[in-house]
Amino acid sequence: GNIEYLGRIDDQVKIRGFRIELGEIESAILEYPSIKETVVLARNQQLVAYIVNSEKLKVKNEELKDYLKSILPNYMIPNYFMVIDKIPLTPNGKIDKKALPEYSIEENKKECILPENENERVLVETFFKVLSTKKISTEDNFFDIGGDSIKAIQITSKLASKGYQLDIGSIFKSNSIKELAFSLTKRVKEINQESIEANIPLNPIQSWFFELSFPKNHFNQSVLLKMKENVSKDILDRVIKKLQIHHDILRVNFRLDDNEITQINHSVDFPIDIEIVNIDTLAKIEPIADKFQSSFDITNSSLMKVVLFKIKDESDRVFILLHHLIVDGVSWRILLEDFNTLYLDYIKGIEPSLPLKTTSFKEYSEKLRDYSKDISDEVEYWREITDIEFELPIDKELEESKKEVSFSLSKEQTKNLLEDISFAYSTEINDILLSALSISIYNLFGLKDTLITLEGHGREEILGIDISRTVGWFTSTYPLKLEYQNQDLSYHIKSIKESLREIPNKGIGYGVLKYIGEYELNYTPQLLFNYLGEFDNSLNTELFELAKEETGKSISNEFKNEYRLNINAIIIDNEFSLSINYTQFDNELMSNFSNSFKNSLLEIINHCKAQDTTTITPSDISDEDFDIDELNEFLLDFKEGKA
Repeated sequence: GNIEYLGRIDDQVKIRGFRIELGEIESAILEYPSIKETVVLARNQQLVAYIVNSEKLKVKNEELKDYLKSILPNYMIPNYFMVIDKIPLTPNGKIDKKALPEYSIEENKKECILPENENERVLVETFFKVLSTKKISTEDNFFDIGGDSIKAIQITSKLASKGYQLDIGSIFKSNSIKELAFSLTKRVKEINQESIEANIPLNPIQSWFFELSFPKNHFNQSVLLKMKENVSKDILDRVIKKLQIHHDILRVNFRLDDNEITQINHSVDFPIDIEIVNIDTLAKIEPIADKFQSSFDITNSSLMKVVLFKIKDESDRVFILLHHLIVDGVSWRILLEDFNTLYLDYIKGIEPSLPLKTTSFKEYSEKLRDYSKDISDEVEYWREITDIEFELPIDKELEESKKEVSFSLSKEQTKNLLEDISFAYSTEINDILLSALSISIYNLFGLKDTLITLEGHGREEILGIDISRTVGWFTSTYPLKLEYQNQDLSYHIKSIKESLREIPNKGIGYGVLKYIGEYELNYTPQLLFNYLGEFDNSLNTELFELAKEETGKSISNEFKNEYRLNINAIIIDNEFSLSINYTQFDNELMSNFSNSFKNSLLEIINHCKAQDTTTITPSDISDEDFDIDELNEFLLDFKEGKA
């Protein structure tokens, strides 16, 4: 019958999936000898403890952390400690959080804590390779040193190749490499390393592709590599052959019979086209590459082509072309990394080897069949989302030819977007981008409710299998209802965030239910939004860098985009850029739309930076079904002593 008072509910925050009571941390710190006062804040998704030392003795961070670990779980241990003379107060006697000194994470990085055990050593080495930072400490947090969801996949992939197992969720939830090391384990389950030679069921995105009414052969993705040394055709042949043997999907093509589609995984003898082309100028690359772009036959040949351009007085170029049916953005990172590894090994005369395979595309596609039965309760959620009347006001008198408008942010603005604003409402980058999108749609079209399609990498941890190094087309698409909240900016951001948190399993179930479960889930897609993530220097190696020459049309002119607005955002060389492809909209209107999007995004960034504390939302404190207004009402009653 007793009640233990832990603290105010508005001091509770959610960091990396854990709900944390700041008052409980403060109480624990005050039990440490010589600490007189303390206040703990959540800043940039990190816990920062400000402490007043009554005896003027130096409080060693490591000793204090070790002490706290004996009484608190790891996720509640502050990432950083700052000793100050006194806690600033407002005239009313409350803690003046705005007056607390800014904590510089960069200053803390002067001391690099080295690994103390094998797990920490393996993690530091892997983080160093993926994140390309000069110095990594075991006290570093994944997100503070440039981490994102794509890089988390790369890290688990590299760890798997070393015989270790680590789930992506642990990377997101851990405050430091030292903490993450406890979640790293040796791989127990053996994954079949034999080559797959069998038919593969279509996955949802492949099924979507075959529903489209246009010629299927010309729908590609490609890269053109500028080589840093002359390429040996013999070595190139061996590298591509090794890739083909290791990555089963590179031996796939399709059989189309009476509306029945069969995905066939051929033997390791399946031929891949590798050609050498001699030219005298770089200008000749584009017309030749364009011919290769339109040369696939998905029923009678390999879906991978490689062209070695030998150019007079220029570096060699290697053009790698794959049909989109067998590749996506994450897969390209895997393939190019393996290409680099194999080629360098052959040059050095080393017998090349690649990391162990992860679960095959075939097993993944088969497991989706069972998964579709397990998530039948999602059907009503998706039907409710798509059951709204929505129509973009296109100008039917205009041509349907595709046009584009774009904008970019500076490096400083991009840094703010990535690192300096998430603490305000415990947001992810899509929360911020979609908040700006919703405002812009309302400003330009007057629409409060917008039905958009979101695109994701589709490699969610839902099946209990490891696909971190599996090549294939995994992309997921799903509908989202954006609601413009005409109140204040804070309320709008929180509302968009909550709508995204309600999506089950990041949307992968929509395609599974529609194309595998065969439920009637239909809507007319008009607007696609896709944040592609951060593309860093991992695509530039000691062997090659991405070339700048054009390579022709990757998609057939006969392909009719089902979206009137196709919005893609990406970060390259530490700069955020966003492009808007459109048809049947006035050019001036789209220019205004782009400007509105940029201005709204900058306004949100400045608003979030101005916040000095983290504001919680329903998803931060409970999985129960209650909304922002109910939470605000409860917090107000609590403040006034009514709750």
